[in-house]
Amino acid sequence: MGNFSVSSQTFVLGTVLSDNVVLAPVTGIMGLAFQSLSVTQSTPFWQELVNSGALTSPEMGVWLAREGNEANDVSLPLIDGESDTPGGVFTLGGTNSTLFSGDIEFLNLQGTPSYWLLQIETLTAQSQTISLGSSQLAAIDTGTTLIGGPTDAVQNFYATIEGSASAGGGMFTFPCSTTINATLSFGGTTWSINPSDLNLGTVSRNSPDCVGGIFDVSLGTNIPPGAQIPSWIVGDVFLKNVYTVFRGTTSNSGTPAIGFAQLSSTAGGSGTAPGNVGSTQSSGGSRTWVPSLLSGLILAVVSLLALS
Repeated sequence: MGNFSVSSQTFVLGTVLSDNVVLAPVTGIMGLAFQSLSVTQSTPFWQELVNSGALTSPEMGVWLAREGNEANDVSLPLIDGESDTPGGVFTLGGTNSTLFSGDIEFLNLQGTPSYWLLQIETLTAQSQTISLGSSQLAAIDTGTTLIGGPTDAVQNFYATIEGSASAGGGMFTFPCSTTINATLSFGGTTWSINPSDLNLGTVSRNSPDCVGGIFDVSLGTNIPPGAQIPSWIVGDVFLKNVYTVFRGTTSNSGTPAIGFAQLSSTAGGSGTAPGNVGSTQSSGGSRTWVPSLLSGLILAVVSLLALS
């Protein structure tokens, strides 16, 4: 990938795929979680690069754009002369300082590294605090389009929105005329979610109802029963609102962590900083990719977590 290479990387050949797991021109999926989740127990590509010392920093920085949103149509350097509107920026081995402002707030992972897990502190909807259920652990997952949570919590979320209703399959609808104002808090910092990210569009042509961006994870996935998945999965509905850094560990020391930072104006940030953000940011040698279809190709099917 780019200037980086691993000589003995394990690949898995998929001969039968579920519908829409990959969409053209994408022909594969690269897992960015930890070795413990691998069916083959092989070391992930990014960790191999860290272990070999190929990366200046054991970090991966992610910015996701809003597809089709002209206000988010920023001008960024593209790779290999591509002129497509970027859908996001992935930086391997560091961060892209043009895409965030202020400091990156890093929070150590919860438990043994598997998924990139953080504990949600609070979720609010329409200025009301939502009970999170018996477990607040959330997988921070760029491979999931939406935000998924346990049944009671998701039902309580939509109960704050007048006119909302279950649409089956773990999804909910709400009146398109309603603006959903929601926040998520991690480590004492509260991050607002843009209402446009919580509105997936109308149920059908000319329908007054829209589909919500938070779903019941127990009903809206095709993960086999008994699979060990977190109670919460925080995907792109939230991640489009922050600059995200996944920080691994070197062979010598370190604790895996996830960092969030306010988006810069270049990346479509509002200029309103969240409260109590404070930590350090990484820099140094890295390589940045701008995949033109990134946000549009990230999938709602949470079964991708199993491929991490």
